[in-house]
Amino acid sequence: MATMARLFGSKNQEVQELEKEGAKAIATQSEEPIRYDLDEEALCVGEERIVLQPQALQQPAVKELMATLLCWINDSLEDRRIIVRDLTEDIYDGQVLGELLQQLTGETLNVIPVTQSAYMQKNKLKTLLEKVNSILNIPEGTVQWSVQSIHSKDIVATLHLLVALARHFRCKLPLTKNVKIKRIHLVQRENKLDSTLFEEEITGSDIGPTAPAPTVERDVFDKLFDEAPEKLDAVKRVRSCMGRKKWRSGF
Repeated sequence: MATMARLFGSKNQEVQELEKEGAKAIATQSEEPIRYDLDEEALCVGEERIVLQPQALQQPAVKELMATLLCWINDSLEDRRIIVRDLTEDIYDGQVLGELLQQLTGETLNVIPVTQSAYMQKNKLKTLLEKVNSILNIPEGTVQWSVQSIHSKDIVATLHLLVALARHFRCKLPLTKNVKIKRIHLVQRENKLDSTLFEEEITGSDIGPTAPAPTVERDVFDKLFDEAPEKLDAVKRVRSCMGRKKWRSGF
């Protein structure tokens, strides 16, 4: 019994410690310094940088949105036999993004094939992102991604890009609403490093499709596929048969 009591006491203590850490992480103003990770050398005086809050990607809404986008990409690329497992690692070089754009638009894009050269990857991304911005018709100065941010595996920029594409091309999977990612703004002063925690919105309360609705005919078939997929082949056979009869009759 004493052993069990110690075990439960230890668990309770761990839970309390985790709750305290969580409270500190989400507090915008705290007596304790905000925790952050810097992979590179210290900043120069006056230099600024924005980094992810350490547990930002572990938030349930963020994880749900990322999983949905993965499913959407893999569903879209199923015919091309491409499987995406990581949104940053598989998107940053432009290879998957190029395949996805060609699949979604039905166009053949004039881009280079697979390359290990960072310079060539960035050139490819430049072409692809120019195409994306043209398709989405985004006003100049409001684009939330760039060649540098995507190639450097910035997950926030990557999510902005993929959410915009999913909305435009009418992703059938429901995108998680009101997703925000915690980030930290760092500024190196003369004697200290200032840090400010903030949240960046990835999706709001209105995340419906931005592209025009499909034609009525497509809507009908989409509904039939959703509600009675077993009847879809029969309807297609009837339509095909009617088409052949019209052709033979001289229509």
